[in-house]
Parts: sequence; C-alpha cells; structure tokens
Amino acid sequence: MSRVINKSSQLSTLIVMFLFAAPVTAQPIHPYSEPIALGDQAIDIGAALETAFETTQWTLAKENDELYFGNLSYKGFEVQVRISVVNNVLTVTLDSVTETGCSDNCEDLGDKKVLNWLVSMRRSITYELTLRVRDGLIE
Repeated sequence: MSRVINKSSQLSTLIVMFLFAAPVTAQPIHPYSEPIALGDQAIDIGAALETAFETTQWTLAKENDELYFGNLSYKGFEVQVRISVVNNVLTVTLDSVTETGCSDNCEDLGDKKVLNWLVSMRRSITYELTLRVRDGLIE
C-alpha cells in the first residue's frame, strides 16, 4: 500500500512541478557579445582597436573615447557593430545588417556568416588586447 501511495505522491509532485513551472525564454549568448573585462591595465583602447582592425576587412570609426563603430561592406551588404567601453569593460553589439544594393549574383547573407565575421573581429580585438597587456607586464 505504501508503495502505491509513494508512486502517486511522486506523480502528483511531478504534475504540480509542470503546472507551476514558468516557461523559460532565453536569448542566445553569441560568442562575439561576451564582455571583455579590461582590468586595471592602462591600455589605449583606441590604438588597440585600430591595430586590431588593420588585419581585418572591418573599418573603425571613433565616436568618442567610450564608443566606436565597426563597419564591414560585403557584396552589397553593410554590417555595423557598436563597440563600447564602459567601466573598463569592452562590449561588442551588432547594430545592423542592411542590403545596400545587390547585383544579380547576390548570395543570401545568412546569420552564420555574419556571426563568423563578428567572432573573427572580436578575436582580433582580444588578441591585440592580450598582446598589449603582455607587453605592459614585460616592460
């Protein structure tokens, strides 16, 4: 008898958990949007970003010391990202992907391609920041 009561109590507990469980909706965390903590190192962010962008297809535009924009033109598409530095934390945010005029052989610009560009750009930034921190520790 106790075995039957135990199973029914387990089943009722499980049903109650399903009824009262709030649906969980989550936004995916993209690899490029992970904040980069700069720590206490004295790094010239503007110069580091300029150096990081030299080896990529991206162009860098400076709004002020805390806000930069990265732009990429690719086969009739424009990709713009916002790079902000607030409280020694650098964040990369995708602003827009727009079509600027595609020719007849225009290929579909998928989310995966844009994500790969953003991850590559972030990798260049973190690599340059790592080199600057390393060089600052050596001196």
